[in-house]
Amino acid sequence: MHRAVPLLAVVVVAALAGCGALFGDDGDTSGPAVAEKVDRELGDVDTLEMTMTWRIESGDNDPVRYEADVAFRSPNRLNMTYRDPGRYAGTRLVGNGTNLTVTNPNNGKYASLPVVNNGTGISSLFLGLTDVENPEFVGNETVGGEGAVKLEYAVSGSEVSLFLAGGVDTSRISENEDEANVTVWVDREQWVPRKATINMTGFETTVNMSFSYENVAVDESIPDSRFETTPGPSVEEEVDTMWEVLLPAGSVGYDSHEEVAADLGPAAPPAELPGGYAFNQGFSLALSADGEERRYRLFYNNSTRPLEVHHVTEPISILDGSESMTVEGRRVNVSVASGTTITHYQCEESAYSVLGRVPAEDLRPAIRAIGCPA
Repeated sequence: MHRAVPLLAVVVVAALAGCGALFGDDGDTSGPAVAEKVDRELGDVDTLEMTMTWRIESGDNDPVRYEADVAFRSPNRLNMTYRDPGRYAGTRLVGNGTNLTVTNPNNGKYASLPVVNNGTGISSLFLGLTDVENPEFVGNETVGGEGAVKLEYAVSGSEVSLFLAGGVDTSRISENEDEANVTVWVDREQWVPRKATINMTGFETTVNMSFSYENVAVDESIPDSRFETTPGPSVEEEVDTMWEVLLPAGSVGYDSHEEVAADLGPAAPPAELPGGYAFNQGFSLALSADGEERRYRLFYNNSTRPLEVHHVTEPISILDGSESMTVEGRRVNVSVASGTTITHYQCEESAYSVLGRVPAEDLRPAIRAIGCPA
């Protein structure tokens, strides 16, 4: 899979039925031969419009659902416009082959980024079949009343992202090298993706992502205006990263600790934390009209794992679990969710959480260093 644009999509229940074998050009029914044929047929699709839905499930957490209208024209022209739900509605990601412009009408920000993906067809954008090793041809099934080729393959978790067509630094799970299992269904008549699932096992709780593609139109005329990268009149503030574009309205993004210190003053945690963690990026959100009262979420990294520091204004009751430890005489509640240790403690007028994919004891030095900022 490739990355750079948030994909947005939900699963469609498929009716399963055999519909005859698919062969490679020389009659070969092996996985690589079938994948090569599918990849080539996908590459011949000139234009594509569809509604893409994505659903992510992890343990007992509430499922997350996204949806987007997608328009594609070869080579590498892409328009992805977020629909409901939540704060991403109306956000547009438009690629013209060399640049990707991300615009968010909810906060008035946009960014223009270079396109990293070098593929020239639908396969490179959505399935990445060109780079897959040892795919398995499972057979033919019926998806949404249409015959589809079913392929299964495994990829490194670092190659699976919540983003499409970008660089590895944008991946939210780029530190996870554990295997992810991918299944894709490709329409045998129109040669477009119909459904896909990704099963990620490298977490304490398995993460499942499901994609579906509906309202599909192939090789129909799409006006050039759909791929216009100029931001609209309601989007005026240019920023440097997609991270800043996707922040909620009223928030301030930080790309350096100097910015954190200048904005938060004495309330800012240190630039470096024990364990080799250095500040990476973050944001804060104003809680008062004058901007004096803020809460923040900051991200740190060492050579292998990320760390998060959250500042909230009230205790979070869901994190006040039965497990706890004491740091500098202060009670610190400990919870574990999806392989992430969440520590939470109360100061006089606010509360802090430190999160990491390490044992709670390994977070103790960072908690001690953060303490209760002014």
